[in-house]
Amino acid sequence: MNAAGSSGGRGARRPRDEAPDEDAGQHRLDARRPRTATRQVFDALAALPEDATWRDIVNVCSRVNFMTHANAPQLLGALQYATHPDRNLDRQPEATRIFQHVQNAYEAHQARGDIPPQDDAVRRPDVRSPPWTMSYAAAQMLLHALVSREEAARGDIHERIDMQDGLQDIERDVYVAVYSTATGSWSTMKGLEDTEGRVFFSRVQCLFAPLCVHGEGEDHFGRPSVTRRNMETFLLTRIGQAYSGEATSVAFLITNVLPSLAFVPSDQLDSVSNVHTAFDPADAESTLGLLSLEDARAAICNAVRGLCDACERHRAVVDLHSMKTASLLPPELKSRIGTIDQHPSCAPQLDPTRVPVFCALQDTPGDNHIFSNIATVVRFSDAVQFDSVVDETLATARAGFKENAMNELMSIAMDANALLEHQRYAVQQIVERFATRAPGSIVALDMGMGKTHVMFATTYVLLKVDAVANATWLVERLEVAKSGDVSPIVIKFGEFLQKIGERHPHRITQRVRVVKTGVDATTIGSIQRHVELAVRDRDHLLIIDEASRYLGSFKAPGKVLEELMKIPSGRVFYVAMTGTPFTSSIPKMCNLWRMIGATVEPSLVDRCACAVLHEFVRAQVSDTAQGDENVAPGRVSAMDDLRELLAKMVVGHATLERDEPRIAALLQDKVRDLGITRSIVAFRQRYLELGDDADGDAGGDAGGDAGGDAGDGDGDAGGDASDGDAGSDADDADDASDAGDAGDDAGDAHDVGFNNLVDMLLNSRGVDKAAALAKLELMPECAFVAHGDEQLQRAFIRWLSENPDHRRQPSPLTAALLACTAEARQDGKPVLVVCPSDQAVVLHLVFHEVRRTVKNAHEVEFIDHTTPVKERVALFERVNVPEEERNARADAISMLFVTTETSGFGIDLPHVRHVVSIGTAWVDSTQMQSQSRVGRVCAPSNATGDGGVEFMTLLPICKSSGSNLRRFFRALTRGQFANAFFPSVVHGDRASLHLRSVFESAAVTESQRLEYRDTFGRHLYDIVFRGQGEYAKSEYNFVIQTMNLCSSEFSAPHATFLLNDVHVETVDAGGGANRQQGRTQGRRNTAGTGGGSRDTAAPVPSERADPVVFVCKLPFAQPPDLGEHRESAESQATALAAQFAAEYAHKENDRAAKTLLDAHNGHNHLMLFDVNSQLRKQMIFASSWSAAGYQYNARSHFAPIERPPYSEDERSRIQFGIDNEATAIRHVKAKYGFDLITPEHVKSFTRIHTDKPDVLAGSADAITTSGIILEIKCIRDRAAFLDRIANGGADAIKQHEGQVQALLELFDLPVGLLCYYHHTITEHGERVDPLSYEIPVYRKQGWWAEQSRIMERMIQKQRRKLTSAVWDDDIMKTSELMRWNNGNVP
Repeated sequence: MNAAGSSGGRGARRPRDEAPDEDAGQHRLDARRPRTATRQVFDALAALPEDATWRDIVNVCSRVNFMTHANAPQLLGALQYATHPDRNLDRQPEATRIFQHVQNAYEAHQARGDIPPQDDAVRRPDVRSPPWTMSYAAAQMLLHALVSREEAARGDIHERIDMQDGLQDIERDVYVAVYSTATGSWSTMKGLEDTEGRVFFSRVQCLFAPLCVHGEGEDHFGRPSVTRRNMETFLLTRIGQAYSGEATSVAFLITNVLPSLAFVPSDQLDSVSNVHTAFDPADAESTLGLLSLEDARAAICNAVRGLCDACERHRAVVDLHSMKTASLLPPELKSRIGTIDQHPSCAPQLDPTRVPVFCALQDTPGDNHIFSNIATVVRFSDAVQFDSVVDETLATARAGFKENAMNELMSIAMDANALLEHQRYAVQQIVERFATRAPGSIVALDMGMGKTHVMFATTYVLLKVDAVANATWLVERLEVAKSGDVSPIVIKFGEFLQKIGERHPHRITQRVRVVKTGVDATTIGSIQRHVELAVRDRDHLLIIDEASRYLGSFKAPGKVLEELMKIPSGRVFYVAMTGTPFTSSIPKMCNLWRMIGATVEPSLVDRCACAVLHEFVRAQVSDTAQGDENVAPGRVSAMDDLRELLAKMVVGHATLERDEPRIAALLQDKVRDLGITRSIVAFRQRYLELGDDADGDAGGDAGGDAGGDAGDGDGDAGGDASDGDAGSDADDADDASDAGDAGDDAGDAHDVGFNNLVDMLLNSRGVDKAAALAKLELMPECAFVAHGDEQLQRAFIRWLSENPDHRRQPSPLTAALLACTAEARQDGKPVLVVCPSDQAVVLHLVFHEVRRTVKNAHEVEFIDHTTPVKERVALFERVNVPEEERNARADAISMLFVTTETSGFGIDLPHVRHVVSIGTAWVDSTQMQSQSRVGRVCAPSNATGDGGVEFMTLLPICKSSGSNLRRFFRALTRGQFANAFFPSVVHGDRASLHLRSVFESAAVTESQRLEYRDTFGRHLYDIVFRGQGEYAKSEYNFVIQTMNLCSSEFSAPHATFLLNDVHVETVDAGGGANRQQGRTQGRRNTAGTGGGSRDTAAPVPSERADPVVFVCKLPFAQPPDLGEHRESAESQATALAAQFAAEYAHKENDRAAKTLLDAHNGHNHLMLFDVNSQLRKQMIFASSWSAAGYQYNARSHFAPIERPPYSEDERSRIQFGIDNEATAIRHVKAKYGFDLITPEHVKSFTRIHTDKPDVLAGSADAITTSGIILEIKCIRDRAAFLDRIANGGADAIKQHEGQVQALLELFDLPVGLLCYYHHTITEHGERVDPLSYEIPVYRKQGWWAEQSRIMERMIQKQRRKLTSAVWDDDIMKTSELMRWNNGNVP
C-alpha cells in the first residue's frame, strides 16, 4: 500500500509485520554517525590551553557529546583510553601530552575537594533550586535525552516511509540558545557548558516547523530564521531579562516535534518550510512531506509522548509552540504539556498578559520571585529617567540666568526677520528647560522650519548672559571649514548676530567650537577634545544637528552617541536637533533620549516597545490614533504614557499646539501657502504578470526564499538590515513554470525568453528574491545588474541583442518620469529626482535613459556617494537657480538625480519646486528628508512666486507582484507611527494607510504571487489604471484610500519591524554612507566591473565576493553583432594573431621591421610601434583621422612642425589615458567575456596599409579573438565622460568614428568597439567605481575609396609645407614607386 495515499512521488511503506533488515539498519546508523567519538574528543582536548582545568575538560566532553552520563572516575578512565599514546601512534607525542594533562587536571581538582573520588563529575540536581531552574547535571542529561528522543522520532518516521526518498540526518534540531544578561545578546551551541553564573531554564521550548535547515535556528545563509528571531525577541529575551542580577547568562533547550528533514523529499530541501506551512491537520487529504495525515498524526503523538517522558524524568516542563501539533494530540497528552501557544513565525503576541508561558511563570507559588511581573505591561515611564541636574550650585546658577536669558530672547523676537514666532517659542522652551535643571532637550521641527536659526538664537542667548562658558556645535561636513578657514556655519552665525544688532559678534562667535559629525577617528577624537575642554569647570552648551543620523541601534549605539554618553552628567546641556525624531524602530528612538542625558533601562526597552506597538497596531487598524481602549481604569495607556514622557523632552509641533495654538495655526497657514500637492504616478510593468494577465508572458515559477527580506532599516544602506519577516523559507513545491503557457502566444519568443531569465534569476541559489522582485518591478535590467551572476548577466545581454526593441524606447519607469515632469521641464523649472540609496542602480540606468532621450543632455546630472563633496555643492547650486536667472545661466541643471543619503541632510533647494521619488525608501524619515530639501517653509524664496511645491512618487503597480508596495507600506507605517507622537506640519496631511497583513511579507513564490494577485493586486491595479494608459497619475490620498479599500478584508499585521533594533549604517557627514564593517561584506567587489553605486549595503545572500562583470551605472552592454561576418572575422583574427606572434619573435631577436620598406616586404605589414616616429609627420595615422584631428579641415596641413607645449591640464589628461589604458582593456574584456590576441603583441606594432603603405598606418589598443577591434578612450573627468556618452554617444561617434574606420581598414576586420572609460580616484589614490560605455562601429563599404583620396591630397600638402630638412624621403621608401617625389598623387 502506498504510504502517501493518493499523493505521488513517495515510496511504499514497509509492512508492519515485516522485520526490518538489521544489517541495513546498522549500516544506516553507521552512515549517520560522524567520525569516531574518541577522535573527536582527542581533537577537542588538543586545542585546550596548557592551563585548562578539569571543568574545562568536562565542558569539552559535553560539547562533543562524549560520555555525558559518566561520573568523574568513569570519565577519567574513558579519556585515558581515548588519549593513550599506544592508541594514537600517528600522534604519539601529542597524545602523551594530552594524557598527562587530563590526569594532572583531575588530580588537582580532586585534591581541592572539588571532585570527590567516587562522586559525579558534575553536581546532581539541587532540590532547593527554583521550579524554573535546573542544575547543570540535570540539563546535561535532559539534553542527551532530547537528542535520543529525536533519533527515536526519526526512526519512527523511517519506519513509515521509504528512506531513499527522504533526507536523513542532515543536522540535528535540538540546540541550546544562551542569553547574556549583561549584553542582551544571543548565542547558540549544540552542547552545554557550565560557565560561572549560568543558569539552565527548566522549560523546554518545542516547535513544529523546522528551526532551521542546517541547525541552530539559522537559514541557508547563516542568518537567524524568522522563527528563531521571533522566539528570542518576543519570548525568551523577556525570560532572560528576569534573571538580571541573578545570573550572568541563561541557557534554553529548544527542539522540534519532528526532525526537520526526516520526512522531506530529497528534491525539496530548499522548500522545507513550505512542506510545513502547507500541512493542514483539518484537511484529510493533506500531507506532511512524505507522511500522510494519519502517519503524521501517529508520528507526532509518539514524538510528543517521548518528549514529555524525557522532561518529566528530569523535572522539566514542555512549552509547545504549535497549534497544528496541539490539534492532533489526544486530551491525555495535552494535559502533560505545560503551555500551548501559536508558532513564533505567526504574528507574535505583543500583549504579555496573553502569553501562556509568561502567565505560567508569573503564577509560580511564592512572593516576589523573579517572574512575578513578567506578564505585566511595562510603560516607558517605568524604564526612562530624565532627571534634573544633581549639582545644586549649578542648578541655582541656571535658575538665576533665566530672567536675563528671556529678556535677550524677547529683544531678538522684536525683529520678525531674525526669528519667527515658532522659532522664538522653541528657544524659549529650551531656555526654560535649561533653567529648570533638565539635562537637555530635543528640538523636533519639520525640515525647512528654521532649526538653524533656533540653534543660533539659543547659543546667542545662553552665551550672551554667561549662562554657559562656551558652546560646541556638531554639524554636517558641508558646514565645517577646512583647516585654517572659518566654517560656513560660523559665517552664517555672524550674519545672524549682525542682523539682530549685536555690536560685538566676534566675542560670541569665538566662544563657539564647530565639530564635524561623523564616525572616523579624527571626528571622534575632535569631539572628545572639545568636550573635555568644555566641561572642566562651567556649564557647556552642546548642540547636535541632524541628531537622528548618529544614533546607531539601542544595543550598539553610534560612535558619536557613544562619545556623548561618556561625558560626566551635570556639566553639559544637550540640544539634539532633528526633523525626524523617529526613524526606523522604537528601540532606536530611545537613543535620541540617551543623547540628551536620559537614562533608559535596557532590560525594559523591548517590553515597553511591545506595549506601545500593540496599542498602535490596534489603533491604526481601526483608523484612529488613540491609545488602547481596553486599558484598566486609573492606568494610562502605553501610547499616552509615551506622549507624556516625550512632552518633557521634546520641543516640537505637539508642544506648540498645546502651549501656543495661535502660533501653530499661523504655521499651518504658512504651509498652506506653499501649495503642496502630492501624487503617485503608477506605471505598469507587464513583464512580471502571471498567467492570463501576462499579455503573452509565460509566468514561470518564481521559486524561492520567502524569508529573505529586501533589507529593512533606516538610511537605506544598502538594503539595509535584513528583516526576513516572511513566515516561511520556501520554494514553491509545485513546478508551475509553464502554468501560463496554454493561453499564451507560442510564437512570442521575446516574452518567453525574458520570463525564462526571470525564472533563472529568482531560482538562483542565494538570491534575495524580494529584493530582486523590487528591482524587476522598477526596471528589469536592474535586477540582473544587482543580483544576477555572470552567466545570467551574459544571458540577459544576449536577450537584449536579440530583442533590440526593448531598448529603443525608454523603459516604463523612464517614460513615466518624463511624462510626469514634461510640463515642469517645458516651463524651465528644475526637477529633483530622488532614488533610495539601496536602489542606486535604478537611478543610474534611468539617468542614462533620460540623457539619451532629452534634447539638452548636459542639463541632466546625478549625485551619488562617489561624487566628491565639492562637486555635490556645485551641482546643487546649479539646480537651485531662481527662475528669473535661469535663462542667463548656461550651466543651469534642469533635472538632478540624487540618492536619498546624498540629498537628505544639510541642503536647501528653495528654488526647486518639483520632486520625483523613484519608489520609496524603507524608512519614511529618509524619504521626507530628501523631499524636504525643497519647499522650505521659512525660506525667503517662498514669497518670490516660484510656484507651488509638487511631490510625486513613481510606483510600479503590478497585479502579481508587490515588493515595492511593501516598501511603501513599511515606510508609511513608520511615518504614521512618527506622526502619532511627533506631529508633522508639512507632511501631516497624508491619508493614513490601514495596517493590513497583505503588505507584511514578500510574495515571492509563484503560489504566493498568484494569491497576492487574486486577493489584492488585481483589484488595486484595475482601480488605479481604469481608463488610463501605461501610467496613471493620481492624487496621493486617493491611492491610499484605494489601498485601504482593496485590503479591508485582511487581518492586522505583525508590524514587528517597528521593534527591530538593527544598526543599519553609520553615516559620514558628507551625505555618503560609510558602512559598518559587518555590512561591508554585503557590498559587491567591483574590481573590473561597472562598480555599481549601491549606497545601501544590506548583508543579503545574493552578494558574492567574486567580481561581477557588469556595468551598474551605465546602460546595458550589448556586444557588437558580427552577423554574416562572424566566420571571416574569426579567421582574420586568427591570422593576425599568428602574424603578431611571428613579429614579436623577431622583436625578441632584434629583427623586427623598423621602416616602411621592411614592414611592406616581409614583415606582415607590421613595424615596431614608435610614438615619436618621423612618419607621423609624413603620413596619416589612424589616431589622427577624427573630428578632433583634421579630416574635416582639408585646407590645412595635418601635423604642425612644432606643436605648442601642452598645458598642465592637458598633460594630466594624457597621462590618465596612458596610465589606465591597460586597466580599461581588462575592464572591457571582463565585461563582455572577450578573449584577446596577446595584448603585448598587439601593442608592440603599428600596421601599415597593405595597398598604400605610405598613406595610412595605425595601432590597435586591443583585438579580440573573435575579430573585434577595441579602441580605448580613458577620460579623466566624470563630467567630460558623461558628456561624451550623452544621447547614446552620438557626439562620441562623430568625433572618433573616423579613427575606428581607419583601423578596420588597416586590419581588415568588420567591427570595432569604441570604448569610453572612467574611474574615480580616491584621496588615497585608489581606483574605485570603474565605468565604461561602448559604441559598436561597423565597417562602411566605400569608406576607404573616398577617404584615401583625401588622405593623399593632405599628405601632398604636408610635403609642400615641410622643408627638405624636415621631410625625410628615405623613410617613405616602399617596394612601390616613391609617388610623392614623382608627383603621382590622384
